[in-house]
Amino acid sequence: MITKFLKHQYRSGTLFYIFYTLGASLVGVWAYYSRNVEVTPKDTPKIAIILWLLWFVSLVVAEIYHIFRWNIILTSSERFLLFSSYKLKPEIFLFGEILYFILDLFLFTIWINLLGAIVGGLEKYISFHFLLIKKLYVSDFYLLIHAPLSFFIIYLWALTLPTYWSTFRRFSKLDYAIISLFVLAIYLNVRLYEFIEKSITSVTMRLIVLLLTDFSIFIALIVFNLKALKKGLDT
Repeated sequence: MITKFLKHQYRSGTLFYIFYTLGASLVGVWAYYSRNVEVTPKDTPKIAIILWLLWFVSLVVAEIYHIFRWNIILTSSERFLLFSSYKLKPEIFLFGEILYFILDLFLFTIWINLLGAIVGGLEKYISFHFLLIKKLYVSDFYLLIHAPLSFFIIYLWALTLPTYWSTFRRFSKLDYAIISLFVLAIYLNVRLYEFIEKSITSVTMRLIVLLLTDFSIFIALIVFNLKALKKGLDT
């Protein structure tokens, strides 16, 4: 069923992927060869900074697209038709969407690296990354691990609000109060990260605590989404 869901999502988003990847590729190539684009620091290869920026923007665009599609499905009768005669279960619906986003991360990463290898030259592109890995410190590896987790937390938060808005709002008179609680919870989440980073000096312990915190937030958001989806899909 998840495979069928993914096929449906990618088939529905074909035009988005075609136009976005072509447009972003042209922007990346233009930025690399343009003399008007200034890149700092000067000792860092231009192609790497441009591609990393393009990769980050692509992830943000992909997340916005996913939330947009997610909200459309939740507010239409499409959720009853995705699997024809099969009943669409909440866990398949939610984990199918999460897997859809994770696959997009891999596809965007592969695409960006292929673009870098073609534009900058394969040998030069690979040698730069090996040089960068050799210069990384423990704290840099900590950031490389924590950054994707933080981005995925943001994605789960972004999925949660449309889920509530499209399901619970039909059964509750406290819509704006609940939304305010969502905003408060996100604020407390940010403050918690700041407290952990300031109070724990050991990089290893800080990473362990942050991983446990992220895991707890993952579980809480997934449980909430599954309960909300079950209530919405049963109506």
